[in-house]
Amino acid sequence: MEHKSKPGKLIPGLLFLMILLSALCSLIGILSGKKGATESRYYADIYSGGKLLESIPLWQVSAPYTIQITGENSGTNKLLISPGEISVTDATCPDRICIHQGPISDSALPIVCLPNRLVVQLRKVNDTDAVLDIVTH
Repeated sequence: MEHKSKPGKLIPGLLFLMILLSALCSLIGILSGKKGATESRYYADIYSGGKLLESIPLWQVSAPYTIQITGENSGTNKLLISPGEISVTDATCPDRICIHQGPISDSALPIVCLPNRLVVQLRKVNDTDAVLDIVTH
């Protein structure tokens, strides 16, 4: 008497293994992507009123320092530039969202202060096509 496994019991097991393998591959991809992001070099491009004021190579900053930007409407923002990151520490705008955003260290989101018309955007060293334009921001 031969014992054969039923195909109906084998399919759910294979499906479970495929889902598990897919999840594992996704996790490995996410973790390896984060490692690469921390090793990237970024410029901090500082715009006021749509005009580029300064590009700071954040990977070359050795000690924290501050700069103050005065916008066209006389509003001011104080920026803290630290090794690998930048943040707004003080602003004359009423909502102060730019301060509450905290420091940025990758190009996922820019810092924007609408009342003072300030935008701080991080750009990778090799990313020459990423140019801020007034229509998008």
